[in-house]
Amino acid sequence: MRIAVCMKHVVDTTEVRIDKNSGELILSGIPTKISDYDKNAIEEAVRIKEKNGGEITLITVGPRDAFKTVKEALAMGCDVGYIILGDMLYDIAKFLDPITIAEILSKAIQKLGSFDLIFCGEVSEDGYNAQVGPALAELLGLPHAAYASSLEVEDNLIKVESMYEDTIETFEIQLPAVVTVNRLINTPRLPTLIQVMKVPKNKIIYWDLDELDLSVEEIKNSKIYTSLKEYHEMKVERKSIIFEGEAEDAVSKLIKRLKEEGLL
Repeated sequence: MRIAVCMKHVVDTTEVRIDKNSGELILSGIPTKISDYDKNAIEEAVRIKEKNGGEITLITVGPRDAFKTVKEALAMGCDVGYIILGDMLYDIAKFLDPITIAEILSKAIQKLGSFDLIFCGEVSEDGYNAQVGPALAELLGLPHAAYASSLEVEDNLIKVESMYEDTIETFEIQLPAVVTVNRLINTPRLPTLIQVMKVPKNKIIYWDLDELDLSVEEIKNSKIYTSLKEYHEMKVERKSIIFEGEAEDAVSKLIKRLKEEGLL
């Protein structure tokens, strides 16, 4: 079975801050990692390989220093990793929009040949757009299951349970297919430092955009290309209302106020 996993190299979002003067995100010097949701996608692919055999190809669009996160993914059990160098694209936009990313990934997958299963995390940890997986399926002309919380492979079919808030839907999908997974599907393994260090460098391959017959100008001029212009920090003002008196009386006042605010 040939499996592809689309991974995103992200900054640790818990460390991101906003410059109060410029309004820009402070991204320099922040640790980077595999997007947490993509770790679940990698883990699910590795479990399927361990049970059914096959090969896992990891694909990411990002800067050259994504090398270290790709090494971690290979240490988890992927067989080969492709880094599509997007440095120039990141120079013209703070973040690439998900449809552009899906377009680049689709070109890479088509170049690499046919896959039985293509995995993505349901969202990227930094953008939370939840659009790359569905857009990728559309561009490749493949069926797609989103928010997968469990998955079984049976011959040329997959059985997927997808969770939508308080609803679970079950699908049977003919392979090949694209699946985006949520955090409930598994617990990703943690490779040791020794395992990461032992990953051969020749298992990681760099492609420029021209390898995919794409260019920065072509993407900039695309009708679907968008770029993020600025950020605004959300300001939350607390009302700081104090309800005095005995506990029972204070609770009654609190409940009354919450109902007036439409919160209960």
